Amino acid sequence: MSITKKLSELRDLIEQKWWGLTFGDNRMFQLAMCREPEKIALKLIRAALPWPVDAIQDIANEKDLFQFLDDKECRLDILVKTCDRNVNVEMESREADKYYLMRRLRVYQAQSDLALIKPGSKYKDILDLCQVVISRYQPFAGDNWALYHFTTYCERLAAQLAASVDGVHKFVYNAKGTLGLEEISPDMLALFRYLNENAVGDNQFILDIDRTVAGIKKDTELKNMFVKDTLAYNQDMFDARAEGHAEGLAEGEGKLESLIQAMKDAGKTLEFICKEIADKSKRSQLYKQYGIEA
Repeated sequence: MSITKKLSELRDLIEQKWWGLTFGDNRMFQLAMCREPEKIALKLIRAALPWPVDAIQDIANEKDLFQFLDDKECRLDILVKTCDRNVNVEMESREADKYYLMRRLRVYQAQSDLALIKPGSKYKDILDLCQVVISRYQPFAGDNWALYHFTTYCERLAAQLAASVDGVHKFVYNAKGTLGLEEISPDMLALFRYLNENAVGDNQFILDIDRTVAGIKKDTELKNMFVKDTLAYNQDMFDARAEGHAEGLAEGEGKLESLIQAMKDAGKTLEFICKEIADKSKRSQLYKQYGIEA
């Protein structure tokens, strides 16, 4: 089958995917949170955090964060600034234990601070950072808790020092959780049911989410942008594969697919992968870096 025909069929599949997106998919999650910051983003943050949140001062969709290292890029789903803290919110639709969730959060934390702290800021003025992850799968092995709250504390001075001495809190919500449900807010429990069963019910928070998702899907401009972006990514893959075959690499397509999967497993974004594999001079180095046999 020609690449042109493949791309034509792919366009149809991408449009079908658009109509099938739910709030649990990263792209729809980002669009809905930013389209309705008061009805959705603010309510979700209030449901996730144990402290009062008065208002959202700023919200960014797909916030790009970069390390000083050239080969590492990460992208946050939603980055929110409130009056007294910064909040990262991620919709985790993958089986997180296979993708080193906590190590990825460690990178996000470091890069969030670099992106948000202004030059010359005093350490005492650095806002607290809350990282909120909503996982559609059980994120950790062992007991199936609905919430995992991570803080930083000193083992020797735990009684004298407040938890999270560095001002960082990580809240990992497990939509499949069965333990500790009494600790979860009603809106978050309703979101769990919505993610697991597509159950809307009479919860106003979920009604707002469902109505917003339906409205976004009808937005032709957003749909066309989604198709264009996804198609461009796949076009890059097809072009790279074609180059591989032209060079006489009989296993080129399989190697490239293995490389792409390895880079995705390492937490690279699709845009970053496309950029890297499009540079033919880098490919041999990438194969070696990610352990793809020649």
